[in-house]
Amino acid sequence: MAAVFLALIFCGYDHSLRHLTKEMWRTAMSLALTGAERPIGQRYNDLGQRLAQQLGDLVSALQQRGGVRADIDPILIAKMLFNNFTAMYIMFAK
Repeated sequence: MAAVFLALIFCGYDHSLRHLTKEMWRTAMSLALTGAERPIGQRYNDLGQRLAQQLGDLVSALQQRGGVRADIDPILIAKMLFNNFTAMYIMFAK
């Protein structure tokens, strides 16, 4: 399971830098956080929610394959992973 999530993290880093530099990401994150009610902030939030949902789907799929314990809540784990991923990305972009 750890290998799947590490691959996802590194894929996300690589993909993000194909489109914007770290400096551009810092600016985009700043604009999104300081303008949460504006379209950029709403779009940033929507994308975050979609990623969290995809992580939940991944955890559920891994549960069905026996790679993740069946007694854990995939939504809770997805939120935890998303929050950690976001914090790690902020550190990466710095």
